[in-house]
Parts: sequence; C-alpha cells; structure tokens
Amino acid sequence: MAEPIESKPAPQLRIVVLISGSGTNLQALIDAQNSFDVNAKIVLVLSNRKAAYGLIRAADASPPIRTAYLALQPYLKANPDNTRDDYDAEIARIVLRARPDLVVLAGWMHVFGDGFLNLVNNAPQRAEE
Repeated sequence: MAEPIESKPAPQLRIVVLISGSGTNLQALIDAQNSFDVNAKIVLVLSNRKAAYGLIRAADASPPIRTAYLALQPYLKANPDNTRDDYDAEIARIVLRARPDLVVLAGWMHVFGDGFLNLVNNAPQRAEE
C-alpha cells in the first residue's frame, strides 16, 4: 500500500500595495486580509505622496503594515543627474526588497516606464519556502 502523500501548506502570498492618496482601495484589501481565511499578507505599502492618508491606514492596521514613501520631484532634486526612469527603477528596488509575489497598484497615480517594468518583470521568482 502506498504511503499517504503529505502536502505542505502553500507559502503565504506576499503583497506590496502602491498608493497615492486616501487609501480606500488599500483599506478594502486590509479588511479582506483580516476578515477572510486568506493565505496572503500585505508586507509593504508604498506611496509617491508623503501626505497620503493610506500610509496612516497601513500604520494603523492590525498588525501594522510597513510603509515607505518616495516622490518623483524630491527624488530628482536630490539626484540631479538622474531621470524619471531612474526614479521608476528606485521604486522597483524598494518593491523588490519586500520580496512580493504580487504588486497591487491601488490608486497609484503614476504611469511606470521601463525602469520599473524591466526590473520587476525580470526579478527572480520567490523561492518556495
């Protein structure tokens, strides 16, 4: 008789959410994460606006969600030799450091160029844990 196959539980889906404003879409994701039996966790909320209320929603979540902020104009002012693609690439690096399985643009009011897309699309897949 064959031995029963033990299945390992699937690793928790890691989600990064990008926002620009009040975070109502983010709040719906937080509520869903906390209300349903989902095998997913929001691991980072990133905003391109310092005053985005969604950053407060993330910090006030239970448990609190890590936040980050990087705006285009302050970035370019601090890095005068850099371009918009460099900014997009820096956003991608911040996202990728969180090791996401899924990136959600939940009200993100910024069109990404190749700097972001090339890095995110070519990132190695997260290894099974």
